[in-house]
Amino acid sequence: MMYETKSPTGSAGPERHTQMNGTNYNDQNDIDQFREALAQHGIVPPADLAADGQRRIADGRFIVLYHGEGMMVGYHGPLPDGPLRPWCSKPKGLRTDADAEFIGQCEAKARSEADEVVQEATQLHGEGEHEHTSPLLSYEGAALRYAAQGCPVFPLKPGGKAPLTPHGFKDATTDHAVIRDWWAQWPDANIGIVTGRASGLVVIDVDVKDGRSGMASLDQLEARYGPFDTFKVRTPSGGLHLCFNLPPGCPDLGSGNGVMPGIDVRADGGYIVARPSVVDGVAYCWENTTPPAPLPEGLMGLFAPSASANTPAPDVRVEDLRVPEEIKQLIREGKPTGERSEALFGAVRAMILCGHDGDEIIGVLMDPANGLSEKPREQGRAWLEGEIRRARTKPGDPKRADSSSPKTGRANPLASIISAAELATREFPEQRWIVPGIIPEGLSLLAGKSKCGKSWLALQTAVDVANVGGDVLYLALEDTQHRLQDRLSQVCGDGTPPERLYLASQSNWYRLDSGGLKDIRQWLQEHSEARLIIVDTLAKVKPQGQRNGNSYGEDYAALEGLKQLADEFRVAILVVHHTRKMPDSDDPFNEISGTTGLMGCADTAMVLKRPRGSNQANLFVTGRDVEEQKMPMTWDPDLCRWEEAHAPLSAEHQAIIDLLRERGPLTMKEIVDAASPISPGTTKSRLSRMVANGHIVNREGKYFIVEK
Repeated sequence: MMYETKSPTGSAGPERHTQMNGTNYNDQNDIDQFREALAQHGIVPPADLAADGQRRIADGRFIVLYHGEGMMVGYHGPLPDGPLRPWCSKPKGLRTDADAEFIGQCEAKARSEADEVVQEATQLHGEGEHEHTSPLLSYEGAALRYAAQGCPVFPLKPGGKAPLTPHGFKDATTDHAVIRDWWAQWPDANIGIVTGRASGLVVIDVDVKDGRSGMASLDQLEARYGPFDTFKVRTPSGGLHLCFNLPPGCPDLGSGNGVMPGIDVRADGGYIVARPSVVDGVAYCWENTTPPAPLPEGLMGLFAPSASANTPAPDVRVEDLRVPEEIKQLIREGKPTGERSEALFGAVRAMILCGHDGDEIIGVLMDPANGLSEKPREQGRAWLEGEIRRARTKPGDPKRADSSSPKTGRANPLASIISAAELATREFPEQRWIVPGIIPEGLSLLAGKSKCGKSWLALQTAVDVANVGGDVLYLALEDTQHRLQDRLSQVCGDGTPPERLYLASQSNWYRLDSGGLKDIRQWLQEHSEARLIIVDTLAKVKPQGQRNGNSYGEDYAALEGLKQLADEFRVAILVVHHTRKMPDSDDPFNEISGTTGLMGCADTAMVLKRPRGSNQANLFVTGRDVEEQKMPMTWDPDLCRWEEAHAPLSAEHQAIIDLLRERGPLTMKEIVDAASPISPGTTKSRLSRMVANGHIVNREGKYFIVEK
């Protein structure tokens, strides 16, 4: 950690404060107390070294006596009550002989306390053979120390995080000869340590830079899993690295960004910057000397499976890309640090729109020869794969895509055309089901008459999804908090409400075009494990229509923003709506109030039809990814829950049962092949529904009949 004070020339500079409640000590009494404390350690600083009266102490860990000319001198201790040790940054140039003499005293004192320093150095990986070193250890010495502890290292840009070697973290080694050669070539290079199986370390990176809410997310994790008593590193921006050991038998884990707001994870395919590296003029510092604890089982879900971390990126030349020349130039030259993220995202979008697949994009953006590869090589392949997924799901944005028509400046639709053969080979993530066979990710519409029980069904769905895993936001905009509390207690019965269900009640939400949509986006950004959002009802958030507006267009536009959010974040958004007063005996979906623009925008539509005074109802379901179906439902007034009524299997579902009876347990592919020419999507939807209803079960990839 570092604190900037007045420069040696007397000009005022900005002050930087850490998360550790730094306290200023400016009067002469404080200065005298410092000098007495230092004298006890046998060190007397020159009189002019602290003449500006700017000293800092933070929780007893760090005292800065002097800062200037790229040098910082003081004392630090590993614990609030621990012993102070002399310390200084690596000087880029000494101002006076007095400075040099004082630094020499600090170094001599530190080396006399070598045993304490070695004890500190063993904390990463326990006991072992270590050279006697000091807090003044060079970058090369620190890299050799990490390597001796079994951590593969590699050099990073001085003052930065980008690798200096051609293949980045894949070049990492514990070979001392190679390490000495690297730091002989780049003596001021920062140090990167590979995470994951290679080093046995996995890291949770808590980010607070630019207002990111990493500490709030860490509080949520510790509230759920208990305090993390493990090795911690304070990063230059004030964030934290929480370092854990891979426990025995733990599966390989991958790296990922934004797994929670302000939380990244580093395992296979990633690396961290290690002490004593400096970024933006500030050093990485150990927060404690506690050995890394085994990774708690509850945290393993934050890490992606390590599938592609070691897959080599293909060799792709910029000249061969099918993108405009300005994009090629951007990829070759890159952008300064403050502009890299937006430029990179624009280049990824442009390559996608021009038909390049993920491997090609990874190949060109992980190539050290290209300037735009700096950030992907810093963050790792897993991070870049996440950016590619995000770019694929983001609605068209010509300002970002940089694939605009030179004449009009608008997005060029020709750039998005791909061949059928290429589309057939493109890989997409599996469909995520929120309620199997009924509600997939995307935008869903649930309509029904007033007081028919649709809000009870929506609340029941919210509770069930939150109970099985995933954050849920229920906007009960027609209910008071008192009524919502009463209903929640009835739906949950004797159980406690799920911790992952979040609620907003009557009149507490803006219309979508007046900030409501923006607030939903913010909630999604703050809840990376969100699965479902319920808006009850559409009338409370729908933008006000224009007097002479197009009704179809207005209805479609009312839901379009929600659909874009659902697609971008891969969640389900369920909108509750009303039906008309006049029934339609031919098509229940014609009863949805408004124009067909609502049906046109939604991915899935449901209509709940229940005669007045009856506990029996039918739920009609149709959509792009679901099988059209009519589900008999029964309302249980004692439990305040809807249950699917026992009904005979449909002919389609019975055909699957007959197939399994005839041929025994089958895989999904075998069932899909046998069901041809029925589309694979329809067959998969039927299987999901039958599993949800308990007719069949999936064991180790094969479907079995459940005998009743």
